[in-house]
Amino acid sequence: MDNQVVRTRRELSSDEKVTVIQHLHPFLRKDKLQRGAYKHVAKQLNLDPRTVGYIWRTFRDRGTTATKKRGKVGPKRAYTTECVQQLVQAVPVDQRSTFRDLAAAPGLSPATLNRHLKKGTFERRSMRIKPLLTDANKEEHSEHPVLLENITTALSV
Repeated sequence: MDNQVVRTRRELSSDEKVTVIQHLHPFLRKDKLQRGAYKHVAKQLNLDPRTVGYIWRTFRDRGTTATKKRGKVGPKRAYTTECVQQLVQAVPVDQRSTFRDLAAAPGLSPATLNRHLKKGTFERRSMRIKPLLTDANKEEHSEHPVLLENITTALSV
């Protein structure tokens, strides 16, 4: 009984379903399972025979053991990508300074905005319009090399 299916969840995983199919395969004769196959495999894997039968029938009909739930379960998204793009573009540039401000303006949560940022709905961009150095600062910065040069010449003399 080493090959028992150890269940920790309510539903069987795809790997566990494949194990059931592999155990049923030797009982296949002329495209039909032999009498007592479900019961025998269920006893081997510590499952209910009806579960084994259900797995076999879905595999036979669909050709796969994958669940049909994927994409249909869980909370539905409140905002589509197009909706988020429109909401972000509608926010004035001066209110897009921080991520929190950008989220608060259209009424989105920062988590929703971050999810769409990671998804690629929009991109971060620096909105810096004002230059880092003004003309006065540029002149002041250009004077420093001269001062340093004067200090080094005074020290060397």
